Amino acid sequence: MRLKINYRIETKVWILSLFLTLFSCYKLEEKSNLKSVKNSDLSAKSVIEDFVITQTVSGQPVWKIFAKKAEVQPDNNSVIIYNGVMKIFNKKNFFAEVKFNTAIINLKTKDVECPKENVIHTIENERIITYNIKYIFSENKIFSDDKITIYRNGNVIKGRGFETFDNFQTIKIKENIIVPE
Repeated sequence: MRLKINYRIETKVWILSLFLTLFSCYKLEEKSNLKSVKNSDLSAKSVIEDFVITQTVSGQPVWKIFAKKAEVQPDNNSVIIYNGVMKIFNKKNFFAEVKFNTAIINLKTKDVECPKENVIHTIENERIITYNIKYIFSENKIFSDDKITIYRNGNVIKGRGFETFDNFQTIKIKENIIVPE
């Protein structure tokens, strides 16, 4: 029985290593504790504790995610990450940090989606609260169609839907919401 469990864990580690090698722009930076669990439909998932992953372009970080727990989905096309932080970079410089409850990385497109409430802190000392953030890697675009609240220099800006292409230097709000004073 012990041999069978070790074989499954070694197989999962080998498959995960092979998959990450194929997508060489991803790299796991810390040793992770990998164990096999079963979900309700009896397909195996890989659970990784103390998860760290970095997306790079030409050796430079684009984003880096830290979390206590992540699950590689049975199709090996996505990873679901729980209670983590995504640091977003411009070339070598850090410019924003997104705190999330759940994030989903599409390993084929390298896109990241953070459903539910997210809190973003920028290097400009802005705090942004929004829902259902999507990061489109191929366009370097971060956006949401849901409500957004921006706290900047003592001012509060509210709206619905936003997008940014330039690392939060410019935030285009699709629909401003006027808040009575």
